Amino acid sequence: MSKPRKRKPRGAYRHGDLRNALLAEALRLIQERGQVDFNLRELAKLAGVTHTAAYRHFRSKRELLAEIALAGYQRLLFLFQEAAFRAKESGTDPVLEQGKVYVRFAVENPGRFRAMVDPGLHPFIDFPDLYATAKATFASLVATIKEGIAAGRYRMASATRLALSAWASVHGLSHLILEQLVVDSMDPTPLDLEATLDFVGDFVARGFAREAR
Repeated sequence: MSKPRKRKPRGAYRHGDLRNALLAEALRLIQERGQVDFNLRELAKLAGVTHTAAYRHFRSKRELLAEIALAGYQRLLFLFQEAAFRAKESGTDPVLEQGKVYVRFAVENPGRFRAMVDPGLHPFIDFPDLYATAKATFASLVATIKEGIAAGRYRMASATRLALSAWASVHGLSHLILEQLVVDSMDPTPLDLEATLDFVGDFVARGFAREAR
């Protein structure tokens, strides 16, 4: 007579699920805490497994963050390319559209965005796939600007420097929003994200304009 099968304890993971469970717990903690403040032992405990089991999937917290960031940059690259295509179809400014995409992505995915820009993850070159994807994302913006320069839409200047200026503007705005630092004590009205994006985007676009000095 065969022995009855023992049921897994509550919280035990199904084979093949632990990797995704650890990634999900990491994203949840980053979003809840507003910073990358956890370790693999904590994630393992939350997932209901030993830390040894967690280390079979990720050798370090940094390696886990790299996987979270890679998925983020892959998504951002797609959104950049999509925004540039939409801008061509509608006749709107492609850099403005890509900038809006960046901020919306950060606001809608705060946990992943914080992982993507966490100083502890650098240098990206330690993770070839992440490095290549992040580089391709920035290159997408540079390519958009080069097209704008060639078309006479933007000033004759280094496309890379203009891209850095645009990236810095939307990156800074994203951080201000996530850290809830966009506050006007004289105006308690909640931030209108789209109106803010239009205003900041117009400000950046004026600096890019061909006639700008």
